[in-house]
Amino acid sequence: MIKYLDESIFIDFEYIDGIIEPEYRAFYSIKDIEKRVVKTAELDRSDDNTTFELRIKSGELEELKPGNYKLEVSVENDEIGYKDYIYNEDLILKN
Repeated sequence: MIKYLDESIFIDFEYIDGIIEPEYRAFYSIKDIEKRVVKTAELDRSDDNTTFELRIKSGELEELKPGNYKLEVSVENDEIGYKDYIYNEDLILKN
């Protein structure tokens, strides 16, 4: 995915088996080429609780430098020790 620093990224991750259980949470992280996390946040849920919503709004990427990154989204449940990566995409940021 190629994005400019002033662009937004909106992606919805729908849970097809009903509603998302309360103990499950989703997070995104942006990692640099050394695999260090440079930005991370928890995803919101849709009003009907069936979708995790990745919302990186215009301007939120401007703190990063142009270059190559990795955008990952994970779903986690700390109670049972569950973590699954549901999205993994190269992210190229440009001026």
